[in-house]
Amino acid sequence: MMVWLIWLVVFAGCSNNAVSPEDESLSQVMSLSSLSKSSLVDAQGAVVGMTVSVDVINTGPVSIDRAFVMTWKLRDSQNAALATTTHRFAGQPFQPAERRRVILTMSFAARPNLSGVQDVVTFAFE
Repeated sequence: MMVWLIWLVVFAGCSNNAVSPEDESLSQVMSLSSLSKSSLVDAQGAVVGMTVSVDVINTGPVSIDRAFVMTWKLRDSQNAALATTTHRFAGQPFQPAERRRVILTMSFAARPNLSGVQDVVTFAFE
């Protein structure tokens, strides 16, 4: 019986079917790379937004075949939310080691600079 169980686990691991991880592990298998940010400045020189360009990589061992959302938040030094935006991944399965370029634009109330601003990025299934 134990040999059958081990063979079943090995066989299931070699399957070509995509397996979707649980919500809490999705953020663990997604990685960010090649991050660049540009400030959006108004005519008075105040920062009123940001454009973020980033590669999202599936570092997990399996394809992610369900639609999911990346949420990008900006917070100030007091942890207050400045801006939030999302990007939806759907359509094609996200294969292991696959890299997808994402560009996000966020606007917020004018501020003199981005000192103390922090990024918070999460991933969740729809």
